[in-house]
Parts: sequence; structure tokens; C-alpha cells
Amino acid sequence: MIASPGELARFLPVEANTGTGAVNIFVRQDSNVWNLAVFNYSTNGVSQIVDLARAGLPGGRLTVTNLWDGSTNLVSNSLSVSLAARQSKLFQLTPYQLPQPVINGIVISNGNLILSCSNGFAGAGCNIQVTTNIASPSPKWSVLTTNAFDGSGSFQATNALAPGVTQSFYRLLTQ
Repeated sequence: MIASPGELARFLPVEANTGTGAVNIFVRQDSNVWNLAVFNYSTNGVSQIVDLARAGLPGGRLTVTNLWDGSTNLVSNSLSVSLAARQSKLFQLTPYQLPQPVINGIVISNGNLILSCSNGFAGAGCNIQVTTNIASPSPKWSVLTTNAFDGSGSFQATNALAPGVTQSFYRLLTQ
């Protein structure tokens, strides 16, 4: 199937009123992903500030990935780009999403179950809930521990294993 011209995603200039100079910033949107190309045509290095609203990107925090070197960072409102002489850079921007906290380690030691959790937002409250029946509705799950993620977004919970219980299910909820 051949796409019609209206369906093709193209890079569009951010600024068209550049006087006698060539357009040096282009943007392309594919769903909720934006690609931004920044060019320096001169023989000198330059620092360019890209106004993200002017480029048609949404407000708020965005994750920026430099597609040349793989580096990432967070920006909002503008992107500062340093370019050497006759250099270009290509960036991919996506709306920033908070990381999804996970239980990433389970250890049984001396009759205790130790759960390691990570990927949380530093200081955010969370709890571990437990049940012996995974089909139990939420109100029937018991709170095993309530805690907060440390500065690196991690925490551990230790709980004594209940005698005679052959299987339990655990889940991590943020508050």
C-alpha cells in the first residue's frame, strides 16, 4: 500500500522567517514521539536554544534522547543544543512518564521473606500487599508493610513467613 502525500510524516521547519539564512531547526511528529533536527551550517560552533512550544511540542516535561550518542535527559519549555562547526544533531522527544515501581528481588532467608523494590519516586509512599488467593478483590489483600522509597527509588521489606502457608501473592502499590 502506498501512502498518500497527506499521510507521509515529514520534517517541517520550525522557523521559516530566517531572513537570508537557511532554516536550521526541523521537527517531525509521529504519534506521541517528536524528532527534532538541529543544523549548524556555519564554520563556527554555536549554541542554539530551541523553544519547544514554538516547535509544536506539548508542554510539561519531555524525555530527550540524542540519537547520535544515545544520551538522554529531561527538559521542559526549551532545549539547549551546542553544535560544532558544520554539525547537526538529531533528537527524539517523548512525554516524560514516571517510572513504574517494581518488586525486583525475592529472597527467603532464615524463615523471612525479603522483597526488594526499585524504580520508585524518591520519598513516595508505598506498601506491599499480600494474599493467598490472587483472585481476591483489592479490599481482601492485607497490607504487609508500608514504607517510602529512599533517595535512589528503592526499599526492602522483610516479613516472617507464615507457618503452613504454601503460597502467597504480593503486589506493590504506590500512595
